[in-house]
Amino acid sequence: MYKGIKVIPKIPVDNKEILSLVYTPGVGSSCLKIEEEPSLVTVLTNKINSVAVISFDYEESLKRALFLKSTLLIDAYPLCLTSNATKEDIRLVVDNIGINFCGIDLSLISEKVQEIDFNIDIPILKGSTGDIKAFFKTISRNIFMLDTTKQLSGDTSEKSLQLHELAGGVIETELTEEERIKPLAIISDGTSVLGFGDIGAAASIPVLEGKTALYSELADIDGIVLALSTKVPEEIIKITQLLENSFSGIHLEDIAAPACFKIEQTLIETLKIPVFHDDQHGSAIIVLAGLLNSLILENKTLSNCKIVINGAGAAGSATARLLLFAGAKNLYMCDIDGSIYKGRPQNDTNLEELAQ
Repeated sequence: MYKGIKVIPKIPVDNKEILSLVYTPGVGSSCLKIEEEPSLVTVLTNKINSVAVISFDYEESLKRALFLKSTLLIDAYPLCLTSNATKEDIRLVVDNIGINFCGIDLSLISEKVQEIDFNIDIPILKGSTGDIKAFFKTISRNIFMLDTTKQLSGDTSEKSLQLHELAGGVIETELTEEERIKPLAIISDGTSVLGFGDIGAAASIPVLEGKTALYSELADIDGIVLALSTKVPEEIIKITQLLENSFSGIHLEDIAAPACFKIEQTLIETLKIPVFHDDQHGSAIIVLAGLLNSLILENKTLSNCKIVINGAGAAGSATARLLLFAGAKNLYMCDIDGSIYKGRPQNDTNLEELAQ
């Protein structure tokens, strides 16, 4: 008897070349294609076979998702709203997560949603239907025969684009007889994707799928891709709070500064599950580790070396804070307006705090 849903990579990430195609640097080619032509999100990601099942009870959503996967091969993801969610809350969530899915299943809360007019262009199931697969128009791709050594050609970007198109994204789900802990939500608004900046939420989905594949391959952690249409920090916070009971943790990804600082801090203070911002915490930890190793080789200490950080966005700011915490004393930061100092007119709240 199936008890859980496991998120898996469509292609095993077992060597450096595949890693470069599933995630960086190759994944950027799919992001840019989707920015150029948004409809390609159904070709280059698993959106075309992904359905969100939403209720007020996670176990009920999970049972429904297990049914959809076992009978129709639909990659269904269980989500649950907080019990006090209003109709406006439901609309806010559905309207802003819709870009990740080919359909939304609200049949478990049909009495609550019948009168809600949603503002998305994908099918929304509010009750029973005779043919669920036809209703959602899902397409399950069999990628097990994909031989990347023979079917991909060109440079890394070209190979990555071909891989994403052939496989239909890089993640899918499988049924398991073991109970799985709730997934990690990988959330982005698409405002700071890779080195491309604000290219839109839909264009961030290949990156979020790649990160989900890494969580699965390297840590046996299930993830759910949640690119959000809104760029309003308060709405991103509200949506995450409303869906908190669906997740075991929150991974914030590719959200631009300074909004990312407010979103992260508010969620840390208000949620009961761990919150991690990759561009801040992940980058800062790696920089500190690399710097400490290099200082050993150079027989220097963190407190007596001069450090310059060129860039004061999410990663640069978090790195500066961690280096200061670790003992750095002589630290210079620069951004597009030059060197950062106390009272500089261009400083926002975050930069003024750093300058102090």
